[in-house]
Amino acid sequence: MSNPGSATTSEGKNIWIAAGEGDLERVRHLVQVQGISPTAPDPYTYTPVHAAASYGHLEIL
Repeated sequence: MSNPGSATTSEGKNIWIAAGEGDLERVRHLVQVQGISPTAPDPYTYTPVHAAASYGHLEIL
C-alpha cells in the first residue's frame, strides 16, 4: 500500500484525506476502482473510517 501523502486535487488525494474531507466521490473511486479498503490502516493504525468519523462525515461512513 502506498504511503499517505498530501495533495490538493481530488485525483491526488489518498483515501485518508478524502475521507477526512468528506470527498465521497473520491472515496468511492478509491474503494470501487482501485480496490482500497476503507478499513486499511496507515502506519499509525488510523483508517479512512476513523478519518471520516473524526470529522463527522456520516455520508462517508
